[in-house]
Amino acid sequence: MVVACGSAHGADVNSAAADLRAAFREAARDAKTRDDLDPGYELLGIAETAQQQNLPQIAAEAATAFADLVKRAAAKALRTGGSAAEDTLDQFVDLRFMARTANLPLPQAALDDAMASLFPPVAAAVQRKFEEAPDWSAKLTFADDLADLQASATQIMKEDIAKEMGEAFDKKPPSWRPPPKRPPMQKNARAGWRPWRRPENPATTASSMPMPTISISSRR
Repeated sequence: MVVACGSAHGADVNSAAADLRAAFREAARDAKTRDDLDPGYELLGIAETAQQQNLPQIAAEAATAFADLVKRAAAKALRTGGSAAEDTLDQFVDLRFMARTANLPLPQAALDDAMASLFPPVAAAVQRKFEEAPDWSAKLTFADDLADLQASATQIMKEDIAKEMGEAFDKKPPSWRPPPKRPPMQKNARAGWRPWRRPENPATTASSMPMPTISISSRR
């Protein structure tokens, strides 16, 4: 009776391994024909499941296929740039969190390399949008995008990248600020015309308040 139970358990394990192997082959075949990251989520899940079920060969093959897909997706994002590169970087951040949670070293290493190549150009592109934005509202939107990028780097424990992004932004000259206006002249009976001076303790209005300086170096 014990032997029969053991045989049944072994058959279940072999069946699960066969199903996982078939799923891997399909996902790997799909990944080879594409350079987007949709098959990557499936490969990462297969690698994690294989690792949990003590199927090291399937886990290693799935991790390798995932790493190859990440390299192709990163190369495409660098060529394309723009919003496509931003979207790819967002997916890399999500996948990096998943790979770390699943304790998969090879996928983590592949994603680290890919993100190291994408974070600088994506951050520079968003910063350029900020500087060229036509109005204050648009500038705030792009400043928020930069802060989100910095937060993403922090989320995946890339503090060095987050710090560099914040420092690079803060060191940029505030070229977007309008030049200060010269004060109007007012008449003084004894001294003649002289620069107008604001009376002491003036009422503060929105129009008299200075424009704040944006900094993302400490934002999380």
